Amino acid sequence: MQGAKPKRQKMALRSARTELSTLRREVDSLEKKREILEPTIADWEKRLNEKAEAVAVLTALESKRRQTEAVSHRPPNDWRIPARIW
Repeated sequence: MQGAKPKRQKMALRSARTELSTLRREVDSLEKKREILEPTIADWEKRLNEKAEAVAVLTALESKRRQTEAVSHRPPNDWRIPARIW
């Protein structure tokens, strides 16, 4: 029965090598996909930043527009005729 132990060890080693080889191929495949996707991800990040900046500008402009409308709908104080003219 002493021959059975080395045989099991060889089978376990073979199995481990097969699994390692499979994992290496999977890692290589994932690294290639990452390399392919990196420019797309960088572009998306750039666009997200540009969108955030545009939203901030739009929000500021809308706020200024509302302020301007509020001021333009309010009559100025000098519209009243002073009492001493009457």
